Amino acid sequence: MFVIGTVLIWATESGAKGGQIRGIGDAAFFTAVQLLTVSSAISNPLASGGKVFSQRSAHRSTC
Repeated sequence: MFVIGTVLIWATESGAKGGQIRGIGDAAFFTAVQLLTVSSAISNPLASGGKVFSQRSAHRSTC
């Protein structure tokens, strides 16, 4: 889940205008935080794909 999430976030968010995910490291950090905690230091995703992953991973971590 972590690797797939990292690649999805990187692919969808790295080019988003105004986004904070600029590289694979940012995507890995965001994914790890989403899977392991409730909040993140990085703002919410801007692209549709990133929003879907963020919501699904947040739901998984609270169940």
